[in-house]
Amino acid sequence: MVISLAALDRRLAGLSLKVRECSRRLKFVEDKAKEEYELLLKYSEQLEGKWIAEILNKVKEGRSRLRSDVEYRIEIERKVIEEKMRGIREELAKLEEEIKRIHRKLRKEAEEMKKANPKLNEKEEKLKARRRKLSIKRGELLLRKNQLSKWIIGRILNRRLIRQIEREIRALDKEIEELDLKIYEVRTKWQNLKRLWESEKKEAEKAWAEIFVRMAELKQELIFYEDNLERLSLEGGVRRFIWDLARGFADPKDYEDPLISKCHLEVSKVIEEKKRMEGTIRDLSFARKVLLGFDRGIKRFRKPLNALRDEESRFPQLPELRIEYPEVLDSMSASLDKLLIALEESQDPESAAKAIRPLFNEDGPFSGENLKAFFDEIGQKVKLAVNAQWGR
Repeated sequence: MVISLAALDRRLAGLSLKVRECSRRLKFVEDKAKEEYELLLKYSEQLEGKWIAEILNKVKEGRSRLRSDVEYRIEIERKVIEEKMRGIREELAKLEEEIKRIHRKLRKEAEEMKKANPKLNEKEEKLKARRRKLSIKRGELLLRKNQLSKWIIGRILNRRLIRQIEREIRALDKEIEELDLKIYEVRTKWQNLKRLWESEKKEAEKAWAEIFVRMAELKQELIFYEDNLERLSLEGGVRRFIWDLARGFADPKDYEDPLISKCHLEVSKVIEEKKRMEGTIRDLSFARKVLLGFDRGIKRFRKPLNALRDEESRFPQLPELRIEYPEVLDSMSASLDKLLIALEESQDPESAAKAIRPLFNEDGPFSGENLKAFFDEIGQKVKLAVNAQWGR
């Protein structure tokens, strides 16, 4: 079975549409998974708040292993917060030094501008004064030339003197032109200095504003930590204990308390659920990115095919290319159908991710190797047809 270039391009365009539809549906499922994940995070925060309060009440009952373990974590949390505060103070000090540096730079540049302005202005005034003198002299010479040339007999009798005056006028014109250039250069130098100063001032003011905003944020954060150090240390320490229980860094059996066992059970369940949902989102996102890359590959692949079609239409003497039908077109289309069916039949994002995972693993149709083989096979068949039928 053979196929024309136009038919091959249509098949690839159809595949591209199917790929985009799969990608669109994957995006919908992925967004749904992210929404569920956000709800789980909110529930996790509520659960955390509930157990912080209950364990704090339990700790207050008296001396116990629970109390000593929680107090140990409270102290760790206090040190972490104090380290954050130290880091904020260091950053504030650096930003204050940067403000001073910018201020010194602007002040220095302003002083340099003040010094440059009168110097350049004085130079320009001297040049302008010299130009005025030359212009007056030129005007006098021109008047004298006109007087000497007033009558024909005068022009004849005074032609040597007139030529001398004309030479003097040309020399003056050249000198005036040179002075004009020097005046222009002085003015341009001043304008360039002014533009540079204004640009640097604008950049400095922008940096200054950004630093002040950052400093305001840091000061607010520092005040918050300073005002709430005890409460944050207490809550943070209990939070550490709760998540250590859930992650297996603390054993609920050591405390022989049903409250701790219940906390461990509930929080562990949330952690497992978060892991599952993160894996689901990761799988769905990966699959969608693979399909988007595949679609870009198809679009790039079609460009040289369209170039061959243009060549085929422009040169009637060339026979219409007949390409051996690439079977990968059908197998890839069938794989995309499987993907669509898996997405349609799945009840939730987790089941969807599980159903499509085999299609994207190393042996699946959408693995990197198989996608490369898809393009290689079609490209090889087109190349063979061109060489055999167009003699290339």
